Amino acid sequence: MNLCPPVQVERHRPAPLPHQLLSLLPLQVLLIISGNLSFLNWLTMVPSLACFDDASLGLLFSSKERGAKAQVLALQAKAAEGKAAPMRYGCYIHKGANVAFGVLIAYLSVPVVVNLLSSRQVMNTSFNPLRIVNTYGAFGSITKERTEVIIQGTASLDPSDPTAVWEEYEFKCKPGNPHRRPCLISPYHYRLDWLMWFAAFQTYEHNEWILHLAGKLLANEKGALSLLASNPFEGKTPPR
Repeated sequence: MNLCPPVQVERHRPAPLPHQLLSLLPLQVLLIISGNLSFLNWLTMVPSLACFDDASLGLLFSSKERGAKAQVLALQAKAAEGKAAPMRYGCYIHKGANVAFGVLIAYLSVPVVVNLLSSRQVMNTSFNPLRIVNTYGAFGSITKERTEVIIQGTASLDPSDPTAVWEEYEFKCKPGNPHRRPCLISPYHYRLDWLMWFAAFQTYEHNEWILHLAGKLLANEKGALSLLASNPFEGKTPPR
């Protein structure tokens, strides 16, 4: 689904404004509303503006005699008459550098493609010291069960007491209360909630930042508490 809009735009270039809007932007908006990595879709919408032709973008510029719009129209008129200015020496150097860089990327991408087609694909790995090309993958596999890290605190003088009441810190978007509806993650990414998911795959030794977070919650630090949806000890003595 993500590959179809770019292909359609290339097939119909230069595309009219309605076609460009219907091809690229609605899909990204839909993913922003429904996904949990919406910042990537906001970034995708920025380069999609390059698909708009001059007639579409011309509405954003002034029509003054010496304005940018008039200069572009003059250059296009000369090109249509075959009076375009000859390419300068620097332009040939620029094109040569682009071709050389393209060949370099193609050569360095060979092991990346081989890894992609392999049955033992390695994810999030670089294949050269300069890290020019690499592999990226959000999910190597999808698990059927999900383990959650739950952070709780108690006001009991003896936390080891079996009768001690433990109260849970609720996150803004991380799964917690099963009766709470899923949150809308836009226009930015809840990084702490995201990291808590990965922390559940390992122990705290692999995620020392959890210990620092717990320490800040024990001190009722406002900066750390602002990242959470609720603080069960608000206005009370800090937890133990």
